[in-house]
Amino acid sequence: MRQNEGKAYIGSMNRAQQAFFEKNNKLTTNIKELELGTKSEMDDYVYKIVLQSNPQSVMNIGRDKRRGMKSYVGLVYVVKVEGEDITIAELCETKKYLTQLPKMPKLAEDASKSEDIKCPSGFESLYPGRKKR
Repeated sequence: MRQNEGKAYIGSMNRAQQAFFEKNNKLTTNIKELELGTKSEMDDYVYKIVLQSNPQSVMNIGRDKRRGMKSYVGLVYVVKVEGEDITIAELCETKKYLTQLPKMPKLAEDASKSEDIKCPSGFESLYPGRKKR
């Protein structure tokens, strides 16, 4: 199923962003730096990374090129837990075709777990069983 490409790749981008942060103490907007071995555009999806500076976070976007499949967004935030910077992530899926790039959801100041992340408007979490506060 072609839609699995977008979901799998954005999940991989999230994990790669977290690994990149562990190694470099920063997030990246350069897909090549994630070392996933794929391009920013494939048959069914176009991929993009949007960096946010406050708080430090990225939105990994997999946008459907065919207007018949769902698009995906991966959210990775850097948060401080017990004085240490760590990353938390969420994977979200559009409820309908993505016509414009979503806005990065604000993260609560006391967020420390992936459960604390909300998907952008028009998206839903791919982890619906995970308890949200």
